[in-house]
Amino acid sequence: TTKEEVQGESKAIWSLWSQFDRLVLRDSVLYQLWYDDSPNKDHKLQLCVPRSLTHTVLESLHDSPVSGHFGYKRTLDKVRSRFYWHGLASDLEQYSTMCSACARKKGPPGAPKVPLVQRAAGFPMERIEIDMLGPLPKTSNCNTYVLVITDCFPKWKEAFPLPDQKAETVAHAIETEFFCRFGTPATLHADQVCELLNIEKTRVSADRPQSSGEVERFNRVLGSILRCYVSDTQKDWDVYLPQLLLTYRSSVYSSTG
Repeated sequence: TTKEEVQGESKAIWSLWSQFDRLVLRDSVLYQLWYDDSPNKDHKLQLCVPRSLTHTVLESLHDSPVSGHFGYKRTLDKVRSRFYWHGLASDLEQYSTMCSACARKKGPPGAPKVPLVQRAAGFPMERIEIDMLGPLPKTSNCNTYVLVITDCFPKWKEAFPLPDQKAETVAHAIETEFFCRFGTPATLHADQVCELLNIEKTRVSADRPQSSGEVERFNRVLGSILRCYVSDTQKDWDVYLPQLLLTYRSSVYSSTG
């Protein structure tokens, strides 16, 4: 196709024409060859989506329980890793802005706080942070709390619904759900949990007892995501935990890439 043949066509057609050398046809389906920013310049095939299906793609990768109603940047990374169409970024920005569930979960802005600073972990299982989220509305499975565990080096998250925050309940969940699968950490940092289990913990600031910054931030994110999916009775939030954890783990982490 020559430049003269696309004269008067839409911006979408011009966009495809300008990168014609990167277009690939596989089984009669059109893809674009996309190179990421890594040193190895790895490439992926992005499916070229017709305008009639762009809303379906955005709905699937933003609204579904395995997408999590995450913000613009994380959702953009997820969409771009698989799909392409002209105006993708602006379409997603508008879609996110108009999302009623995202608007509900944001709530009023809080007072500004001094950023939390803590010693960085240098290897997996060096530093584990544990906290309790709740009480939440009691579910049909009689769960009212969430045990949140974070490995600070890879930012790996675990979250387990619990019926209560009794010492024996929490200890059993930590042992069977985390330690038996990943082993014991070099350092355990916790606030409420250490008090419940009557164990010694790393020292925290007297002015900021909730110093598990990694977990505190995740608690806020998890709470806001759950609000997008729970039913009106709020008795099913524990059902969505596994899918939402998958979504969080598979999204790009801003500080590590």
